[in-house]
Amino acid sequence: MRISTLATAGLFALAILLGATSQSARAQGATYKIVAFTGQSAPGGGTFDLFQPPRIGADGTIGFVEQTSGEGYQAAIYAGTPGSLRLVAETDDSGRSPNSFASFFDLSVSKDGFVAFTAMSTSEELAVWSDAPGGGLDDPDAGKGTDINPIELGSIAFRSGRVALKAVVSDGESQTQVLLEGKPSSLVDIIKQGQLLDGLPLVQLFDVYDYQASVGRSMDRNESGAVAFKAAVAVPGPSATPIPRQAIYAGQPSDPKLVAMEGDDVPGLSGSSYRYLFTEPSIAANGLVAFASTIFPGEVGPDSGIFSGTPGAIAPVVLSKSTVPTTNNVKFTNLDNAVVNSTGDVIFHARIQYPDFGIRSGYWIQRRTGPAVLLAVDGMSLPGPDGQPREVTSVDAAPTGTFNDLHEFVFKAEFENGDQGIYVADTRPGAPEVVVRSPRKPRDFVTPDGVVEVSGFALDDTGIEKVEYTVAREVSSSDKRKGKKKKKPKKWVVTRVKKAKGDNAWSFKVPLALGLNLISIVATDKLGNQSEPYKVRMLRYDPDEE
Repeated sequence: MRISTLATAGLFALAILLGATSQSARAQGATYKIVAFTGQSAPGGGTFDLFQPPRIGADGTIGFVEQTSGEGYQAAIYAGTPGSLRLVAETDDSGRSPNSFASFFDLSVSKDGFVAFTAMSTSEELAVWSDAPGGGLDDPDAGKGTDINPIELGSIAFRSGRVALKAVVSDGESQTQVLLEGKPSSLVDIIKQGQLLDGLPLVQLFDVYDYQASVGRSMDRNESGAVAFKAAVAVPGPSATPIPRQAIYAGQPSDPKLVAMEGDDVPGLSGSSYRYLFTEPSIAANGLVAFASTIFPGEVGPDSGIFSGTPGAIAPVVLSKSTVPTTNNVKFTNLDNAVVNSTGDVIFHARIQYPDFGIRSGYWIQRRTGPAVLLAVDGMSLPGPDGQPREVTSVDAAPTGTFNDLHEFVFKAEFENGDQGIYVADTRPGAPEVVVRSPRKPRDFVTPDGVVEVSGFALDDTGIEKVEYTVAREVSSSDKRKGKKKKKPKKWVVTRVKKAKGDNAWSFKVPLALGLNLISIVATDKLGNQSEPYKVRMLRYDPDEE
């Protein structure tokens, strides 16, 4: 006879337990850890107050300048990892070393966890120091460089025990803009104002306020010694009159290559050109470069963009007026401050424009594949020291040295009550998520059908490469022992791995054997991360079984 109504109802109840049994959490843009927060105890005594944007080294060591609010200037440099910070230097620090510091300007962290920084001593010496061996903290004469008398120093890049930075130096009679490189105690100029870069005279390397083509005070250097910097060079104009143009160069200091120049065509955007290279470039350990630029004409098309690649092979990463992923009609605007790692992932700063003209500002990551993903923006919540979420009013990051090959990004956040925090974001994408839409109702997991269709979605920030499935069927057999029929234990027979149709939206048809069938579904994202198996148990019965 046919299976009874009561038995069918029992099977439907059982189906509630037989449905999906495992499901991974959806991938997020990042996970966050607090490095330092207003009011927390600081190494060496006192509590943290206000912060400058932090930097991070290749090994994950984070460095930052903290200063107290109120009258006077009291500041300190700290370095380490969340939960394990150390005091590097502090103002009025005559008790710790022969040097006493009056103020700190900028710092950078090397791959071995040491910090180099620019500072003004109480004897009014503007120089570079480091806590690495021979870095000057224990030598009052170190940090001045060899025959270098800096008038101004820019942001510093500390890699493989050597620093590089833009500077203005003086010989007592004139001033020259230079790019300095070397150990903190023995800096030499490797590129200077007036020399030729790709046949064009270098007219400006360091920002001065009376010059129309800003070149910034930052530059970047990787562990192999390659540098990336912005400069102004003189190009022939009408009647052979030299015209200054902003340009970005990257490569070994002895032979830097042109990456982009104001007025050049924008790769991939016909009829458009770089208009204003308004942020300094970043360079990864493998030589990849990232930078931002405004775009001309811009009235109809994008008016700014983030670009990345190598000299001669630059491509757009994200363009203004494009839609922010996962939103409806929210647009990217004012793209700037891009940093890149060796994977090719690019983190950039942007403002976003809502249809009602509301504006927010923050940082996104564009991985090699998939859409851009939010990392930090004003209005979001981040965990405070007590674990409770707090609303962010602003986020800020340094132009270089903030993103490493461990996929860690460091930034400063400020909150509604004035508190500030230094955060490190782990930007590695999580595992994809599998969602089954059909079969959906409990009764559908118990069926007399020999073939069923399973369908659903796969979700991931980087995009779905494929969805695969296997089917395990429960079978049993019997044998005779001493004239008696005895059942063997049941066992599972698993089919080979098969690929579903589609990726983000997927489906497949699967034959069911009589009895219990275990369908296991796994999604793989564009970076090779796999979801936990999503398991669906389906019971096929024979409606004519006595």
